[in-house]
Amino acid sequence: MRLSDIPHGDSVFIDANIFLSEILEGVEFSKEFGLLSNDALHLAVMTGNNLVNLASNDPDFEGVDWINLCKP
Repeated sequence: MRLSDIPHGDSVFIDANIFLSEILEGVEFSKEFGLLSNDALHLAVMTGNNLVNLASNDPDFEGVDWINLCKP
């Protein structure tokens, strides 16, 4: 199933393995954007899966210019 096959408005949960490369990339995102480690890891997993849309009320993500931040 592709993300484009999921009807608009449905929730999507992705079960992802986290690789060492993503952890290291998360460290770099943490430094670059001043994010907490868990937030930076979200970005690293997103880049590894070619995702740019993020639903979050966390204002820390507002400084990341390559994501589409949706505040529910």
